[in-house]
Amino acid sequence: MLRHSAVRPSLVLAPFLTFLVLTTSIRAAEPPSKAEELLVESKIRQLLQDRQFSAAVAEIDKSLQAKDAPRDYLLYLKGTALSLEKKYDEAVAALKEVESQQPNSPWIRRARLTSAVALVQKGDFQAAELIYRSEANALLSAERREEFVDIYLEFADAFYRPAADNQQPEYKQAVEFYERALEVGPRAEKE
Repeated sequence: MLRHSAVRPSLVLAPFLTFLVLTTSIRAAEPPSKAEELLVESKIRQLLQDRQFSAAVAEIDKSLQAKDAPRDYLLYLKGTALSLEKKYDEAVAALKEVESQQPNSPWIRRARLTSAVALVQKGDFQAAELIYRSEANALLSAERREEFVDIYLEFADAFYRPAADNQQPEYKQAVEFYERALEVGPRAEKE
């Protein structure tokens, strides 16, 4: 029987953390887009699919030497492969390089979350919790809400003012998106 003090707080948060990973990196579970496929050689993709992670890391290291290599994506793949190979410290180091080398990379959030997963698998719940907390704060921030408001308003405006002159506005659809924007809670000036 486990005593209450023996249960790690991070384990209690596991369902939330799993939800966070799934909702912020849903595209990570999808097959890569054509543009993403072109970022790496087919040999690397094949090695990863065949679960030959050591060989994939070696090929990724070779690809990283190229002048015009997509370093952020390759480092993300390297970190993921190392994590799957249970080399958690190396994985975290590779994933941290994504942000340090390319601070505006679209792969940073995925690299952080993959790093947190590696830390959990390693048993470093405290370090993983810090990453999850930081990402949760970013997702729940006012700036993030404003991003959603802007998306809803963009759709609402498109229905309210169609691009084609001969097309009638779809007021009902526009109102639905305006209402959704209000539900999210825009800043006073947008409201």
